[in-house]
Formats: sequence, structure tokens, C-alpha cells
Amino acid sequence: MPRPRIAVSDTGIGIPEHLQAGLFTAYTQADPSIRRLYGGSGLGLTICRRLAGLMGGEVRLHSRGGEGTRFEVEVVLEKAAAVAAAAPAPPAGIAGLRLLIVDPDP
Repeated sequence: MPRPRIAVSDTGIGIPEHLQAGLFTAYTQADPSIRRLYGGSGLGLTICRRLAGLMGGEVRLHSRGGEGTRFEVEVVLEKAAAVAAAAPAPPAGIAGLRLLIVDPDP
């Protein structure tokens, strides 16, 4: 099965190794002063990890203080079965009635 990977990198301040484990805990940020500067609730990584896990994947973090950070999200995708769409039946309440439909779209 395909396992697409999305990576996001920056060349910022990085995240020291001793703070990385807690980043995937809800409402936790590596440096609390960052929230005052840039905003954020500390939920983004928690949500990403849970969604990736539900899709059979994972989120990985690669970072060192002073060298930037790279996050990778990998998920498992299964090919969906082709489904023929049937035209919906009109509601029984309007069968046989004349209708005027006005739509600005040509």
C-alpha cells in the first residue's frame, strides 16, 4: 500500500532533545515564551499524531537546538473501490409537477 510522506522543515532555533518527548502531549510547547510571541495552543502536534495513527501512520520529529526542525507525517492509503453513482430519485412530493428553476449560472 502507498505510504505518502509529507515533510515540513525550518531553519529556526530548533528544539533541544530533552524537550522533544513532551511536544506530542496536549497543551505542551517546547518553550512557553514562544506562545506569547507566535500564538498557538499546543494542540497541533497532538492532533497530527492522532490523525496519522488512525490512518496507520506516524509523525516523526528531527531536531537539535540551533539547527532547525523537521517534522515528517507518513500515512497508509488504500485504493478506494470504484462505486457507480446512481441518479437520486426525485422526492415523491414533486413527481408530475411543473417547476421553474432560476439559477444565475449559465
